[in-house]
Amino acid sequence: MNSGHSRAIANTCERSQNKLQMIAEMLLLSCEARPLRSCFSSHIVSPSYLHEKISATVKTIMTLMKAIIAHVHMISTKWLEICEGLQELSSTTIGLIELCSHTAYLVAVDFPGCELAEDGLVDRYSVLLSGLEIKMSCNRLKRARVEDLTPQLIIDLCSNISRHISVITDICRLAGESVTDESTSDQFKLCVKSVTCAAGCLIASIKSYKSHPSHTHHSRVIVFCEPVLAASTALVGFATEDDFTGKQALLTSKARDTQKAVLGSCMSIVSAVIQLCKTVRDLVYDVMKTQHREKLHLCTDSVERASSRLHDTLEQHSISERALELCKVKNDEENSKNEVDEHCDSYHSDSTSTSTVSGSENSGNSMASR
Repeated sequence: MNSGHSRAIANTCERSQNKLQMIAEMLLLSCEARPLRSCFSSHIVSPSYLHEKISATVKTIMTLMKAIIAHVHMISTKWLEICEGLQELSSTTIGLIELCSHTAYLVAVDFPGCELAEDGLVDRYSVLLSGLEIKMSCNRLKRARVEDLTPQLIIDLCSNISRHISVITDICRLAGESVTDESTSDQFKLCVKSVTCAAGCLIASIKSYKSHPSHTHHSRVIVFCEPVLAASTALVGFATEDDFTGKQALLTSKARDTQKAVLGSCMSIVSAVIQLCKTVRDLVYDVMKTQHREKLHLCTDSVERASSRLHDTLEQHSISERALELCKVKNDEENSKNEVDEHCDSYHSDSTSTSTVSGSENSGNSMASR
């Protein structure tokens, strides 16, 4: 098997495994009782929709796992399909983690004596997730071989870094405007400025490397990854302090046990997917070993058992209509706010354009009079 193809599969396995582990730690192993804004969809208006969505996502995971296992028998020729399958499997599993985390919260707060979570100035998961995306993209830039940094990969990594820095800075800018303490507000502003400046230097270096690939420009990219990592890590740490992220739901012991049952079943599915990634990576370097192929089938069996437990747990408990409605209201408020912001941006843009045109006309008249 081509060494470049082996490296591509191994690197995809490692990235998928690391990302799944980090997100599982954020949402499953932490057992935090919070709703997820990423699940505040207007489509999620009933408990049955959530159940159906989780079941459909698990089925997709099973289908993707079986497709990867089928391709493994032709690993030397199907390396590209395996890489794409692993990436899709990873993103689908992350979707399941988010759904189960949100559903576990809705199930838990339906128990008598529980109190709903309170929102803070900062959406904790969004900031942590964007921080993780920036870290993974920067590390990939630092560790990639020069011959592996294709123009398309550079564009993808640069876009990912820009997008997630925008997410973090937008959230933190709004938080800085909302806090009452002046020094805290200044801290948010300085942190945002630090991240945007560091990111600007990195993106300029990436563009230089893309235009003129050389070891000098490649070294420059590696050098400017460090300040972006440092500044974004500091901002994420500061923004996710308890003072800014609101309060978790107050749960009774019975509610907490039920929440853990949902999260635990989901974690079993995630563990099986992570094990599949590890096994495919091992298989790349030792194709002849039958033990690796047997492990792959054990992974699918584990997902089937865990999905059955998850289904049973959700069938036994109801979802809080009150919390679900509150999520929908917050989603509507967020959409309304975004529409207002877009309208204001459009107004300011039109005003700027008008003043620019007026300025040009005045300048033209002045030149004509001369």
